[in-house]
Amino acid sequence: MGLETPEAFRAAGAREAFLRVRAQVAPTACFHQLTALAGAELGIPKKAIPAEEQAALRAFFDGL
Repeated sequence: MGLETPEAFRAAGAREAFLRVRAQVAPTACFHQLTALAGAELGIPKKAIPAEEQAALRAFFDGL
């Protein structure tokens, strides 16, 4: 049920991976963990995520 390969992670995406982390590992996973996953998905540091994507991630996180 985990995302055991980079390909599986990319196919699922950062949002799905974050939801799995929250459900299976850490119910208190924070926004910073979501952005770290998004950065990993994009292959960039989380600080380099474009502002538009940061805003979309924030809206997703706040909607949980």
